[in-house]
Amino acid sequence: MRVLPILGLLLYSGMSAANSHEVSIGFGEFLEIEDGFLGVQYKHYLTTLKNNSTPYSLQGYLQKSDNFSIGGFTNDDWQLYQADAELFIGRHWRVAVDVTQFSDDEAFSVSTKDTIALLQVGRFVSRNMQLGLTFIGQRSEFDGFGVDDHSTETALAPFFRYTEIEDGVGWDVKMQKVAADTDFWQVQAGYYFNKSWQVAVSARLQEEEFNESIVELQTEYWFNAHSAVRFGLGSDLNDADLNTVTLIYTGRF
Repeated sequence: MRVLPILGLLLYSGMSAANSHEVSIGFGEFLEIEDGFLGVQYKHYLTTLKNNSTPYSLQGYLQKSDNFSIGGFTNDDWQLYQADAELFIGRHWRVAVDVTQFSDDEAFSVSTKDTIALLQVGRFVSRNMQLGLTFIGQRSEFDGFGVDDHSTETALAPFFRYTEIEDGVGWDVKMQKVAADTDFWQVQAGYYFNKSWQVAVSARLQEEEFNESIVELQTEYWFNAHSAVRFGLGSDLNDADLNTVTLIYTGRF
């Protein structure tokens, strides 16, 4: 795992304000795959987060704090690297950029690589609702059996996010398209019982092969303003068996 860029960002963070940095370290496993994966992500908020009555995990979004992050996960066969940035313009506009690269060398003499770039522009049409558009560009590469092939796809899709929180209690619901070559949609609905504890359902829905969609039940608990744990169990819609397990620790400082 490449951690040097993240360590460099952590060194930089010592010169910045407290409570504006997050480091997440996690483990996940797809149970039909022998090896699990380890991942790490660093996020930096450009303004110090205020510890008010809003849920800890939503403070950056509700306080409209510009931020960027970098991270990834890996095992012996496949790797994912990701970087994103989020900018809030005035009271009503939000712009986000996300670049993700996934490579798979699991099969003998075959390798694939997908690079997905998202540009998202949203407007807060009310206190609780954000609506917008996502532009997606995707490049897929295949190398194997003497064949070197690549393709490029683009897509434009709507997204929304509805967040209603009162004294730390309430809903956060969002939906967006996440790939250009197939109809993959990411949907998440979370309920906050208080500022520390959330239970959520996250689904990665595939329109063409809906039965292969993955649905995961997640819970996240913040012990205080500086540390949290998230745990999730997931299954595809094709059967009732357990397919995914995730465990993530987040530290904020």
